[in-house]
Amino acid sequence: MLGKCPNCGKKFEIQPDWIGKAAECPYCHEQIIIEIDAPQFNTQQVAGIGERFLALLFDGLILFVVNAVVRIIFTAIAMAIPNAASDSIGGIIITAMLNILSSILGCAIGMAYEAYFLSIEGATPGKKIFHLKVQYNGQNPSIVRSIGRHFARTLSSLICFGYIMAFFSPEHRTLHDI
Repeated sequence: MLGKCPNCGKKFEIQPDWIGKAAECPYCHEQIIIEIDAPQFNTQQVAGIGERFLALLFDGLILFVVNAVVRIIFTAIAMAIPNAASDSIGGIIITAMLNILSSILGCAIGMAYEAYFLSIEGATPGKKIFHLKVQYNGQNPSIVRSIGRHFARTLSSLICFGYIMAFFSPEHRTLHDI
């Protein structure tokens, strides 16, 4: 266990049986009483299921609008390409490729949205409205952790079990929270 000298501020190793007793700082050689601080507890409240759902719904609406614009742009591109609007094999292939590209871009936008807002600000716009914050060991999650969280949330959505977990967890944690 580490202790900190109140005089010089340097940290040094202390033994548990030293607590409450006089000792000498190995650096400044002043006599000090070894005390430990009370443990710091998280003073923030755990968000309820309703707040989490509404924040997710708001973020989903933002991403729905952005992805709708992307789809409209890709549809306009498809219409501008000769033969893309026809029922020919070439037209079907072009339309399918543009649909695949717009779907991939939509997924990338969702991933980037969550990764950026969580790693930089600790909350997406939907979470900010409800004063929610995602933290990992008291800090904003890293970009890599935020991306992993995005894919875990996608898995939670696909199997629904990830969200059902929130009803049975005392902190309302879902699969992607864990």
